[in-house]
Amino acid sequence: QYIFDNLETLNISVDGATRDTYETLRRGGSWTQIQHNLRFISTRTKRYDVALTMVVQKANWREMTMMYKWSQHLGFNKMYYNMMQDWNTGAVIDTSFMKEGEYERSLQFLKEQKNVFFQGLF
Repeated sequence: QYIFDNLETLNISVDGATRDTYETLRRGGSWTQIQHNLRFISTRTKRYDVALTMVVQKANWREMTMMYKWSQHLGFNKMYYNMMQDWNTGAVIDTSFMKEGEYERSLQFLKEQKNVFFQGLF
C-alpha cells in the first residue's frame, strides 16, 4: 500500500494484447495474471498516472490498436509505442512489417489519439 500511496507515475510494459502474443513474448508470463494485475492497478489510477508501453515488433504490431483500446478501457493516462531495438547483441530485427498498409492505418489511428507517444516507428 505504501508504494501505491507514493507513486506519481507507473509505466508498465505489456507487449501483447492477446494471450498468445503476450505469453510468447513474455516467456513465463501469465496472461491471466497480467490482466488481473492491470485491473487492480486501474482501480487506483486516480492517485497517479499510469502508462502502458508496447515494444513493437514483427510478432505484435497487429495488436497496436487493440493495446491502445485496452489501455483506454482500463482508464490509463498514456500509451507508448517503442520500436524493438538491438542492444548490441547483433540480432537482426525484422522491420518489413512497417511497409504494410495495415501498419500505416494503425499508426494513423494512433496518431489521432491523445497521449499516445512513439519512438522509432516512422
